[in-house]
Amino acid sequence: MKKSQRLCVSTIIYATLVLFFLTPFYPVLAGKPSQEEQFHAHESIIYNLIDHGLEPLEKQKIHIRIEQSAKLNNAKSIDNLSATISTAGEVFGETSDSFSGMKIPDGFSHETRDAMKEIHLFFTMGFKALEQSMGYFSQYQKNHDPAMRAAYSLKYQEGFTLIDGGLTCLETLKRGLFPEEFKNVWVKERLYNLRSRSIPNK
Repeated sequence: MKKSQRLCVSTIIYATLVLFFLTPFYPVLAGKPSQEEQFHAHESIIYNLIDHGLEPLEKQKIHIRIEQSAKLNNAKSIDNLSATISTAGEVFGETSDSFSGMKIPDGFSHETRDAMKEIHLFFTMGFKALEQSMGYFSQYQKNHDPAMRAAYSLKYQEGFTLIDGGLTCLETLKRGLFPEEFKNVWVKERLYNLRSRSIPNK
């Protein structure tokens, strides 16, 4: 075999070996999500958790029922409201705990991780305040102490102020990372709907 032919064969063998050893790792490298993909996945988790946390307001209309509680004049209705308030408090508390324990994707930059920690804290504190507001109203139901009713109102408003703050920070972070997305009307509408839902009815 000529020298040039031997060199060609050696090159082919070498290339084959390189491809053989590198191929198993290629799908892992190619399949690694980008920071944008990780951000959207994490954002979706946040939105879904907020949806779950706000269910007592949307399905049970807890805030409306509390405002109308003075009109209740039978034991069954009062007991039903008490049970609903207790369940709502549990949902708010569970949501707060979920935000507190939520992990931040490793692919985020240091700055994004710090910002996301603050966002998680807003939601953690917001839903915790809502949980506490339910506790205050339960106390008011038992002893009709005006101070408990006032404490309920303050904590309730505080909770939604914090949740709105978290949504505002999330919007600001997303706008800074992916400004092109805010040309999408659907994105703006989604954020508006979430924020408008976090404002209690008077």
